[in-house]
Amino acid sequence: MLRSPLRFVFLWLLTVAAASAHDFLQSSTDLWLRPDSMEVDLVMARAIAVALLNGAPANLITDDNFDDTYAPKLQEVVAPGLLNFTLNGQPLQPLLTKVALSEETDIKFAYIYPRPPAGRLRLTTPFMKKMPAGFENSIGIKDGTRVLGYADQRVNDPPWEINLNAPVPVPAADSNQPAPSAASGTARTMPVNSDIRLPIWGYLLITVGVFAAILLPEYWRRRKNKAPDDDSPWPPRR
Repeated sequence: MLRSPLRFVFLWLLTVAAASAHDFLQSSTDLWLRPDSMEVDLVMARAIAVALLNGAPANLITDDNFDDTYAPKLQEVVAPGLLNFTLNGQPLQPLLTKVALSEETDIKFAYIYPRPPAGRLRLTTPFMKKMPAGFENSIGIKDGTRVLGYADQRVNDPPWEINLNAPVPVPAADSNQPAPSAASGTARTMPVNSDIRLPIWGYLLITVGVFAAILLPEYWRRRKNKAPDDDSPWPPRR
């Protein structure tokens, strides 16, 4: 009776599960150009991140053991050699490196570099040599809200490159002009690196809502249209 709605709910659960975590054979490297810096986030599944450690503990990375067991090694030994940036052949050195857990099953390596000037930006990913066959790394770069480029990189692909233009100078604020307010109608944009993915319980609540919205009307419709039993004292509907 409820086969079709249940199939829809099952597919919905598969979709939200895939959206809430990184695939085991995929990572993402996101670059954001700021007025005075370049922010880089490398995100991958915790299960595959263990392959980056030589002689890693047998336990999987969890919220409980991350700080004491894994964070020091990932921060000091692994993170510096994951990504190599050059601009016109000259290496770029990060100003800050941080490793943290992300979502329920991911880990994030975050870097901050000085903003590169105009030139040829090149990215090599040495960590991919330790990854299994079929592993892919998706790369994207934004300048403010403008997407400058994106690509999917496989283990044997050449380094990723892109030509950067000189940053556009930001005009100085006019002190004679009032600051924009919510009433002025000026739109506020969400930062491009805002993480809008919901935690897993959020997806579960949405799923329960969809489940109820589909099944309850179907249940009441079938109950209303159900033929009376032969032994019922009531006359059949006409």
